[in-house]
Amino acid sequence: MGDWNVLIGGRRVMAESGRTYPVINPATGGEIARLPLCNGADVNRAVEAARRAFPIWSGRSQQERSIVVAQMAQELTGRARELAELESLDRGTPIRNALSGIFESAAYIRRAAEAGIAMMKSRFPVRRGSPYSYLRHTPVGICALVPPWNAPLQMILAKIVSALTVGNTCVVKPPSIHSLVLLKAGEILEGFDLPAGALNVLTGPDRALGGAVAFHTGVDSASFAATSETRNSTMAPPSDFARVLATQLGERNRFVVFDDADLSRVVAKGVFASFNDSGMTYGLPSRFYVHEKVYDEFAARFAAAAESITVGNPADQRTEMGPLASAAHRKRVEAYIESAREQGARLLAGGERLLPPSLNKGYFVRPAVFADVTPSMMMATRDVYCPVACILKIRSAEKLIELTGEFAADLGASVWTTSPEIALRVDKQMAGGFVWLNDCLVLSGRVRRQTCRQVLGEANPFVPLEEHTKLALVSQDLTALMAGKAALSSN
Repeated sequence: MGDWNVLIGGRRVMAESGRTYPVINPATGGEIARLPLCNGADVNRAVEAARRAFPIWSGRSQQERSIVVAQMAQELTGRARELAELESLDRGTPIRNALSGIFESAAYIRRAAEAGIAMMKSRFPVRRGSPYSYLRHTPVGICALVPPWNAPLQMILAKIVSALTVGNTCVVKPPSIHSLVLLKAGEILEGFDLPAGALNVLTGPDRALGGAVAFHTGVDSASFAATSETRNSTMAPPSDFARVLATQLGERNRFVVFDDADLSRVVAKGVFASFNDSGMTYGLPSRFYVHEKVYDEFAARFAAAAESITVGNPADQRTEMGPLASAAHRKRVEAYIESAREQGARLLAGGERLLPPSLNKGYFVRPAVFADVTPSMMMATRDVYCPVACILKIRSAEKLIELTGEFAADLGASVWTTSPEIALRVDKQMAGGFVWLNDCLVLSGRVRRQTCRQVLGEANPFVPLEEHTKLALVSQDLTALMAGKAALSSN
């Protein structure tokens, strides 16, 4: 594929430094392209371009913007195969998952185009009579978007399109291991009737680059993601940072199984959710809390189902799980598995490297399942975002209910029971973001539940448009307006 360019000010350009870095196909371990190694100078150029484009794009009517956004959805659908193949090469996503993700993105974009019209035209009365006061949504301005390394394409596109729909302009720093497909998607979106600089995409593996984008003094809104463990100085806002923040600061989900649950359905959903996207996406379940009465049966069924997952070439339609994202990530995962063994967890399935004959340099690891995990073990408290599931035995329903409210850092939980009484108690107990009762990973663009503890703004595939707006208070002296209208009529 050769050298690629970044997108700044409507043009495809190299980094100011002229330096590049390699893009590695995680299925083969081979270099497939080189991307510009951007730095602060490139961030300045991108922010300046976005600032110039903002009055043009925000000055258009919402109807005009929504027409452009709807056209983007149609083009993404038409080029779904091209984008899916690129994501499969770039990130190791199985081709069938990548394709469904593109179609999900296009569907969201169409809904965003429609919702933008209704939302931006809405007026919320504050005071009736004269003066008449109301609130209305307005664009934030320049949005800095720095998605996490493990975010699927549809999550990132949802962020970008949500910001553009309501009149903002964007500077995007995609994950370094997931940049090719975002650059191509950026080119497709920018190719429509957007002013030059409305969408800018920068690349680079340096974590500091993400901080430089998110906390640039020229941006009005910063959306980024970090866990409670991975936050550091490069992704922490400066002391004088006073702009809008939207962060995802959670871990993976917990999965709670009561003794009356339908185990066939629980196992099928749990295995799919835990090992989807090689277990790398935040929000997937990794810790399974199971009542002791059904623990052994659940663990045996879960391990057998995990063993049956087809791991291999992501370009093959039959593949259910591809490689890990990088050699460095596989090394972390293998250390995680070894630590679990040393601490006494019992490996029921997988955990070893998988070396398909034609892909023997790829970063493949079979999905691993551990039993006899205790709450003090590292894998019960720390997430590495990988295809490893740990199963903990819980001795009573009361303890399971108590557990559903203990992990405030989690993004949510999936709870399985046929008891209406338990379901009601769990609903009241939950402290996390999303709660699924007898289901898992079902997200709705119309439903959003926030936790007010560590999540300032939840990141999910259907981020509300409101996240990229601010409210303006308008107060009108109706007496003066009516007098002016009467004067015009008399003339």
